[in-house]
Amino acid sequence: MKKLIEIVLAIIIFVGAPSTVMAASWSREAEISLTAKTLKINVGETLKLTAVTQKHSSTYTDGWNGAQKLSTLYDNSCDSYISTAEFLAKEPGVYTITYYIYMKAGSGKLQSSGIATQTIEVISPVTPVSAEVRDLSIINRLVRPDGNMAGYFAIGNVYVIWSDGSATLDSSTCIFFRPEEMSKSVEVSVSIEGKQYTYTVNARAPLEN
Repeated sequence: MKKLIEIVLAIIIFVGAPSTVMAASWSREAEISLTAKTLKINVGETLKLTAVTQKHSSTYTDGWNGAQKLSTLYDNSCDSYISTAEFLAKEPGVYTITYYIYMKAGSGKLQSSGIATQTIEVISPVTPVSAEVRDLSIINRLVRPDGNMAGYFAIGNVYVIWSDGSATLDSSTCIFFRPEEMSKSVEVSVSIEGKQYTYTVNARAPLEN
């Protein structure tokens, strides 16, 4: 009987010990939703980021890396901590923004932590730098009474040249050339997002056709 009692006591101690250790501390991963209005912005622009974390305790420590923290508030409607930060795009490149939070309840028996990242691409804004007249073709020749040509009118397409080297068609223009002119400086106007830009371009005379 004494032996049986010793075995029962040993089982009780063995089973009870792990539960005592587990009660000392318990941790869980905090789920974080990290969002931004866009993931690509131009140099000089600012971007607001928002991190939403389900509340696990009333005591917390949080922070941002790569962005300036604005505030962290508790939202009772969704029982979550909402933290906001601002990222200022200074130079082109790819940047990683990180948010972290650590929550602790009571005497530290309940702990919860989480980390979330978001990648932001910063690009140089594409701006108009000049214009070009292309694809000129003769549409009308002017002939003097003596039969010699006085000149001709040529029509061509006006392209906007952008800072990234690309070109987009804007409009067409008509230019008068004298017979001896191989090229001519002319002013052309283009419209970009409601704004008018005027450029002086060197239009090359078209080949006879």
